[in-house]
Amino acid sequence: MSNFSEKANFIWSIADSILRGYYKRNDYQKVILPFTVLKRFDSVLPYSKDAVVQAYEENKNDDGLELILMSESVDENGKKLGFYNYSPYDFKKLLEDPNNI
Repeated sequence: MSNFSEKANFIWSIADSILRGYYKRNDYQKVILPFTVLKRFDSVLPYSKDAVVQAYEENKNDDGLELILMSESVDENGKKLGFYNYSPYDFKKLLEDPNNI
């Protein structure tokens, strides 16, 4: 998949097979875009996930919690992400426990 069109068509083909019956075709965009963005976030968060969760547990009552978590959340190259997730859950853990979602 070398270009944008191929990637977009691939995503929509998955949508057609998975979402059919649950959503009207014109409502797919309400599901596809948000989950695509969430999955992209989820793909870069693992590099600092443990540090962010630990920082949250150690500082959850501090006034500067957001700044602490922002400083811990980095990508694979150590660059600050500008967002974080201190929940112990990620997409993989959610898929492993579908009965409790």
